[in-house]
Amino acid sequence: MAVGFKESDFQNSLFIPYLTASAPAGLDWILGKPAEVDVQRWLAPGDLLAFLREGNPLNQAAFARARRAFDSDSALLEAFLVEALLPKIEAKPNAAFILRESLGFAGQTFVLWNEAPRAGAASHAPALFGNNRLRVVPEMTFERFFTRTRKKIKRRPDVVFFVNGLYLSYGELKTAQTGQTAAGHGRRKIAHDVVEAATAALREARECYALEGGVWPGFRHSDLSEKYRWEIRQAVCLYFKAVHISAVDMGEMRVLADLDWLLPEVDDSLKANDSQAVVEALPQRVVDAFQRTAEMREKPPYQALAEHLASFFAPADGVDREIYFFNQTRPSRTTTGTEVLRPRPAQRAMLFQAVARVRELYADESRSKINEPGIRAALAQSLPGLDAEKANEIVRKTLLHRNGQESHSILLQGAAGLGK
Repeated sequence: MAVGFKESDFQNSLFIPYLTASAPAGLDWILGKPAEVDVQRWLAPGDLLAFLREGNPLNQAAFARARRAFDSDSALLEAFLVEALLPKIEAKPNAAFILRESLGFAGQTFVLWNEAPRAGAASHAPALFGNNRLRVVPEMTFERFFTRTRKKIKRRPDVVFFVNGLYLSYGELKTAQTGQTAAGHGRRKIAHDVVEAATAALREARECYALEGGVWPGFRHSDLSEKYRWEIRQAVCLYFKAVHISAVDMGEMRVLADLDWLLPEVDDSLKANDSQAVVEALPQRVVDAFQRTAEMREKPPYQALAEHLASFFAPADGVDREIYFFNQTRPSRTTTGTEVLRPRPAQRAMLFQAVARVRELYADESRSKINEPGIRAALAQSLPGLDAEKANEIVRKTLLHRNGQESHSILLQGAAGLGK
């Protein structure tokens, strides 16, 4: 690879093509454009409308009934956003919590994600799962202007991910060939940006609180309403509503999954007028909070990176698990509150590889190890001139005298052994 391979080359020649290629060569994402995103609400309304209207039979029926009360599809969508979805987005930690729930609107029930086919699923489940719309948008601009403090933040993430219209995560891409890496420049850029955004949002909140005649109690304090905290997080949703944030180069991926601790820490630093903490200490803590993906020494770096990306972004093995199995709330191990369960990247990789291996082993689960097509193929290769009648006799006797070990699949053998 030539020296000077730029970030744009990595993004447009490798990263985006892998995400948007059809399986098994890629991950089946749709390549989007910034114009398709509502930048203030930070969602993709076209995908959301399409899924509400035709994502599955439940939504189709509900949409048809609800539509009677509106002049247009867009009017229905706007009402759905204002009355049902946006309050949920504000109140929930991230999109995974919303995508696995049903939403009531206009007397109807809608779902926002078709789950991956499970064991015993109906025959139409794979087709329904394929109706999900996963969109990656390169070079999106996230911009917020805080009116009281006159502070403006403007960022341009390399790639932003939306699932059925809802914001999922974003990533920064780097290339070591130009002297920048995910572990170095990638982490530091994200850390600087997220602390700056948190500081701006909290300063604005303090000003608004004072304007209402109150004394700012502190982000941690119980006197601050939960709704106020929701609004602060939503103001800088690029960071504080992401399921995860990633820094990626051609050989490595670093992941930031937990930022719940940062807003209280920034607020404490503002209260103490500790500029050193805001400028240096807290960004370094964010850098340190990134988790490294597991090394796969037996594989080339590009192949290892592809597997790590798949464990996060593959529709079934990444996104569906994010929605239904990860991002669960549990009692905190250190406080009286709750915390969100988030697996480490190494745990994701282990699960991804284990499930892939199981699929390989059970790919021919319904076919006996010794079967008529296999026998005839072996005879045709080893005895090409064999008489047809003799071949039929060999097939019949082989099938008649096969034993369990030779005829049953791995799963059935395991079940039999467990039964014993």
